[in-house]
Amino acid sequence: MYERIKSILLTVLIGLSITLTWMLWTYRPAYDYLETTKYILEQTVSNRKADIATIVKPERILFHKGDRHYGSSTFGEVYSIFQDMKKWKMEQFDQVLDTLDYEGFQDFIADNADVEIDFPTTIPIDAAHSMFQVAARNDNASFSFDKIILDVTSNRRGVYFISTYNNTIFRAEVERVYLDAFRDRYYQNATNYQSYELFKLTDSRSIYVLNEEIEMQRQQYYIETIEPEVFKDALFPDPTYVKRDIFTFGEKYTDGTSLMDVNHYDQLLLFVNTSSTNNANKRTTQLLEKSISFLNDHGGWTDYYLLSELDIYQEKVQFRLTIGGYPVFNQNGLAEIQQIWLDNEIFQYQRPYFNFGIPLNRDVIPVSMPSGLSVLEKLKSKKDFNMTMLEDITLGYELIKDPLLQKVVQLEPRWYAKYAGKWQPIVFNEVMNVGGDQ
Repeated sequence: MYERIKSILLTVLIGLSITLTWMLWTYRPAYDYLETTKYILEQTVSNRKADIATIVKPERILFHKGDRHYGSSTFGEVYSIFQDMKKWKMEQFDQVLDTLDYEGFQDFIADNADVEIDFPTTIPIDAAHSMFQVAARNDNASFSFDKIILDVTSNRRGVYFISTYNNTIFRAEVERVYLDAFRDRYYQNATNYQSYELFKLTDSRSIYVLNEEIEMQRQQYYIETIEPEVFKDALFPDPTYVKRDIFTFGEKYTDGTSLMDVNHYDQLLLFVNTSSTNNANKRTTQLLEKSISFLNDHGGWTDYYLLSELDIYQEKVQFRLTIGGYPVFNQNGLAEIQQIWLDNEIFQYQRPYFNFGIPLNRDVIPVSMPSGLSVLEKLKSKKDFNMTMLEDITLGYELIKDPLLQKVVQLEPRWYAKYAGKWQPIVFNEVMNVGGDQ
């Protein structure tokens, strides 16, 4: 009897074991489908963020007092003045007149500009809502400005946003108390700033240039390399699918729809989204905002960059490195972050993959730079120099990589000319050239 019970129990246990084994083999959990990208840890290059208010800055502020002109392009002074203006409450953006001819446009500026605030590129009028306290959004989203003028010596209440590219003027209302405070604090003390001179380039074009020497510093910095793998993880949707190829002077990453080309010699990378298509009838909307968000999303603000170029027709945005308040230039693009967009998607993204580390203070050397007026006079005296191709000049730094020390760069003070649409160094030697060897 006992043996029979043991046999029955053994049979039951064997059957239960077989049943449980079958259930484990055939079990399929009822998980909802989840995209693979949900599991990918988001990688960022840095923790820095930016917005329109932090990367859009004037390059120069001018005060006109009769036939005397004063102003500053020094970052600290320009920043302080512009910060005060950001507190102003503006409303009623309206176009002053239809597009003016050149003479009418210049007459309007001469009659109303006690103060000129110049920007390095065109700024969409929508950006004014991030730069100032604007009561209501305007209906002129297609308008862009590159200059603001103030009339602080009359009783008028206007702030004028100017496009020098198509001679268009928009006016915003502001409380007179703000203009009066600006007059008392800055305009009345204009002589404390640097002297400027109006220089005639051609019969129809003139620019204001610095009329005194200024001291800059020749500097050296230690640079820190950001590993390309960090950008790979930050820029590709799924880094696990990215293939890497190594070459003599660089490497290439691709996932089939995008590629990232890395130049080891210059420490420059180019990311291209090959899935983007060019639709001439479809423009990228809110180009500036998208460009800033793109860099914010992957932590691309590795140094202090400011907006230097915005072209809504070519859908191109450029941010330029700024050191000590001066723009930095390099013929190979090592001082720029450049984006090109197509159909609201990033198409090309080019930038250096290093950031500035500690300054090597032992190599800080003061350099006396000639006045802008003397630079232009010398350029105009050159027979082979076409003044009609000259747009502007500015002081800046040339970024030069040390040929022997890969981790060291030199910042050389130079005058730069925007000539035929491109910034080029003005080389001071026996003949004084724009461009040339760098």
